[in-house]
Amino acid sequence: MFQKMYDFFKSWKVPKWLSLFLGYIQEHVIIPTLKELGEAALNDLRRQIMYASTKSDWTNEKKFNYVVTEFKREWGSPNNIKDRTVNLIIEHTVSEMKEKGLIQ
Repeated sequence: MFQKMYDFFKSWKVPKWLSLFLGYIQEHVIIPTLKELGEAALNDLRRQIMYASTKSDWTNEKKFNYVVTEFKREWGSPNNIKDRTVNLIIEHTVSEMKEKGLIQ
């Protein structure tokens, strides 16, 4: 019985119209939306880094913790984004901003 079900699903072909429709949705809706969300998140992260960099009485650790906390508060902490990934993104963004002379 399971073999028959397996064979049925294995042999099933997606209709061409559905394949084209899903491709269109992916190209024109999903990918642009994800790009916009990513840019918004990075812009927000840059704003938080700029704010923290103005706090000369804060240690670097306190600045970093502030940025992480604010980022997670505003963007949530999805289970699929690990802390080390967020930390890496923040460190890269700080390095990039320092190279451009936006922060010290």
